[in-house]
Amino acid sequence: MHDELYIEYIQKELLGTISAEEKSLLDAWKGDRIENQELANSLHAAWQISESYGSNIDIDKDADYELLQKKIRSNTSKNKTIIFRPWFVAAATILALIAAVFLLRPEQNKTFLAEHDGHKVILPDGTKIEMSKGSKLEYKDDFTQNRTIKFEGSALLEVSRNEQNPFVVISPHLETKVLGTIFFVHDHKEDPKASIQLLEGSVEVKSIEISNTIKIAPNQSVVLGNSRLKKVSALHVRENAWYYGSLNFVDSPLGQLITQLEKRYSAAINISEDIAQCSFSGNLNGMSLKAMINAIAVTYGANVEHPKPNVYNILKGSCN
Repeated sequence: MHDELYIEYIQKELLGTISAEEKSLLDAWKGDRIENQELANSLHAAWQISESYGSNIDIDKDADYELLQKKIRSNTSKNKTIIFRPWFVAAATILALIAAVFLLRPEQNKTFLAEHDGHKVILPDGTKIEMSKGSKLEYKDDFTQNRTIKFEGSALLEVSRNEQNPFVVISPHLETKVLGTIFFVHDHKEDPKASIQLLEGSVEVKSIEISNTIKIAPNQSVVLGNSRLKKVSALHVRENAWYYGSLNFVDSPLGQLITQLEKRYSAAINISEDIAQCSFSGNLNGMSLKAMINAIAVTYGANVEHPKPNVYNILKGSCN
């Protein structure tokens, strides 16, 4: 829904004609963003000011009317009185405020601050972002035309593919460009070290401070340290512990965990003998099967094949 609809709801609220369903939607809209609440407060204030006028406002237009009469005809000038009723003043004030809001206000940013690990946001293009506690995400109103976000913190991003409109993540130290992929970003303003870990697809990472660009493939990472970027293995990246640390198995053999997943999701998951007896601890609740498989593969340095729906091959890897 667009803001114009909610302004219509505000007008109905002022006139006392708003329905219970519309009132519920309006209250939710006000609570969604502080800018929405401020707009609603401004319109209510304009209405209250208009009610302070008397039963009418008489504006004497003698001089202007006389001048107009002289230009049109040469008969005797007359007095004209224009009367404005309070409801008309209120309506005119609201219309003026609406025009100011939508024609004069600067472009707005949408901002999200993660209050807990696993805070999920779905962007207008369908991109899914899962953030660690304290992470911050911003994007502009024109996001669907310009898929650029500002991000600080740690997050897992599953980017919707659009080859005509690349997805760009600008973080304190890095700029990451993708078409459609799944990757972790770890970049805090106060920490000079930053990293991008790729699970699926491909990404291009460059440093904001130095002219250094690196492309990586799945199960690889780009790490910023000592003022330079370098490509490394994606094994056991501790910065993503907030994500994998939410897993809830305690020293379970990986082979047994895979058997449970196969039964629950009616899937065929083939696992390398090299890691079948590795112990696994964590909680997989709330994750998609694909995300679970990727998490397991990255944890043990394995590769993943997905030849057809509900069939996964976890290849190689080690317990160390």
